[in-house]
Amino acid sequence: FFIKVSKTGAEGQVLDEAKNINKSLSALGNVISALADGTKSHVPYRDSKLTRILQESLGGNARTTIIICCSPASYNESETKSTLEFGKRAKCIKNSVTVNEELTAEEWKRRWEKEREKVARLKGQLSRAEMELERWRRGETVTKDEQISLNDTDETLSTTQSMISLSTVTSSVLSPAASVVGTVLPVVNPILGLDTRSLNVDEWEKERSALYQQLDEK
Repeated sequence: FFIKVSKTGAEGQVLDEAKNINKSLSALGNVISALADGTKSHVPYRDSKLTRILQESLGGNARTTIIICCSPASYNESETKSTLEFGKRAKCIKNSVTVNEELTAEEWKRRWEKEREKVARLKGQLSRAEMELERWRRGETVTKDEQISLNDTDETLSTTQSMISLSTVTSSVLSPAASVVGTVLPVVNPILGLDTRSLNVDEWEKERSALYQQLDEK
C-alpha cells in the first residue's frame, strides 16, 4: 500500500514527494480503519489533504468504488499483502446513501400535501383499528370482513417515519422561501401527532389473540 522508497532509488525532490505520498497514504489507511471499525466517534479526515478531499466519498452520502492494484511478483510480496489488507478493510465500510434532490419550494409543497392526504387516510384506518380493538375488549365478535388488515398498520408505521424525514428535509430546503414555509410547516405538528404507541402491531396482535382465547374458553 505504501511506496517502498528503497526500491525506487528516488533521490532529491522525487524522494521528498514519495515521503509526502506515503504520509497521505498512511492518513488514508487510518481513515479507512476508523470507518471500517464503525465504533469510533472520531474519523481523522483532517490529517491530510487527500483524506479531506475524499471525506464525502468515503463516509458521506455517496456510493464509492475503490480499485486496488497489486503485483503477483514475489519481489513485491509485502506491498501486495498490505494492499490486499487495505482492500479488505475498505470492504467493511457501509454508507447509508440517499438521492440528492433539488426541488423548488412549490414542488416541496405539492409533495407535502400529497403526504398529508396519505396520513389523513391512514389516520382513518388507525381509528377503525382502535374501534375494532375496543369491540374485542367488550367481548363482541368482529367478522373477518370487518377486521383491519395488519398490512395497513405496517404501512402506517412506514409512512409516519417518512413524514418525519420529509419534515426535516423540508425545513432545511425551504428556508429561502419564507412565504411557502409559513404555509407548509404549520402542518407538521398535527400530522406527526399520530400516537405511535397505538401503532404497535405486535402488541395489538397479542391482545387480539388473547381475546380470541378468552372467547374460546367461554
